[in-house]
Amino acid sequence: MLADNYLEKFLSWQEEFQPSEYLLACSGGCDSAVLLRVLFEIKEKLTAPVRVVYINHGWSEYAESWGMAVEKMAADCGFSFFAVRLNLSANQNAEAVARAARYRVFSENLSERGVLLTAHHQDDQAETFLINLLRASGLDGLSAMPKRKKFGLGEHWRPFLDISRAEIEEFARARNLQFVEDPSNADEKYLRNRIRKSVLAPLNDLQATRQIAKAAELLADARMAQEYFFDGIVGSERDLHLSKIRTCPEYLQLSLIRYWLAKNNLPPPPNKRLCEFVRQVWTSELYCQMTYAEKIILKNREKLQILPEKNPATVPKFNIDTHWEGIGRLKILDARDEFLEKEISWHLFPIQGRFLSQDGKSEKIKELFRKKQIAPILRRRLPILRIDGEIAWIGDIGNSRKFPDLKIVWEKE
Repeated sequence: MLADNYLEKFLSWQEEFQPSEYLLACSGGCDSAVLLRVLFEIKEKLTAPVRVVYINHGWSEYAESWGMAVEKMAADCGFSFFAVRLNLSANQNAEAVARAARYRVFSENLSERGVLLTAHHQDDQAETFLINLLRASGLDGLSAMPKRKKFGLGEHWRPFLDISRAEIEEFARARNLQFVEDPSNADEKYLRNRIRKSVLAPLNDLQATRQIAKAAELLADARMAQEYFFDGIVGSERDLHLSKIRTCPEYLQLSLIRYWLAKNNLPPPPNKRLCEFVRQVWTSELYCQMTYAEKIILKNREKLQILPEKNPATVPKFNIDTHWEGIGRLKILDARDEFLEKEISWHLFPIQGRFLSQDGKSEKIKELFRKKQIAPILRRRLPILRIDGEIAWIGDIGNSRKFPDLKIVWEKE
């Protein structure tokens, strides 16, 4: 039975990881409704509480009623529930944007040593493999979805990956489970639905879904072996220093950059775009960039950096401890009473005024940025502090010579 297959694997993971909570992503569809029911059936064996989260993308007129249905399912099982509304636009990149937004919500709401549970199954795995194959993805894309991985402050588990959609649907029928039907699952404008109907369905007699999912699992094993080698090159830093990959063969450079992006929780980029970006990386003198998955991948002199595509929020009012969306946390240390009596404000470039460098040279900010070789896209993302009309501090540059005692900690977002 499905529950038996789930139970043995799930409980072994639980014993090993000792989670603080389970965060179940539930759309109300058949797959996640079955996962919710299985958790209920093994409730006495769970060592951590279950919270159920429903994401309303803001696309469907039925979304509110689906959320209410999930809330009832959770209540019937004795699990806590919360819903999050995203208000996304259904544009050409809708699937990728929605996925990124969902996982941001999951990460923000996952407790330390918590486990995110999703109901991805064997058919999902095969579909994901074929989608990435059509995008000419590398090993990261073709290894598709792992059963377990680090996520946020805890882990993400997909305990149904060895189980077919047919087995899940049979489980739902046997227990007469009620679940919601999303009409978009039949809309062939989405690539996943076209693959399901036009590619996998005609190959059912060949057990294509199971075999493709198995191939993805074998590639995941190869990727894991690759990680032991790649970790020594990429390291644990968020930035990727180009000196570490400059001498590698071209095919390995591409794989290393894909691996670095994956370590930073980004999906694999389309192969053609990545190849063009890497060509620019080696031919551009200082800067170039690639935008995808709501991020900007920036070559900034001798390193690659990941930036949010969205610009920083409106400049906030000054505080000793300021949180600035898109910038991060800015904390003034050792601020005395006389300091707080001054006129102090945060700013972004462009800004009027001059900056007195430590060498005693007074420069316009634009000329200072050019001299320091700060990439144009970064210039409008550096916080600037003005005190009594004087530019006192600039992020990534430091203090003006006029304010030697100023101490600022910038925890970047």
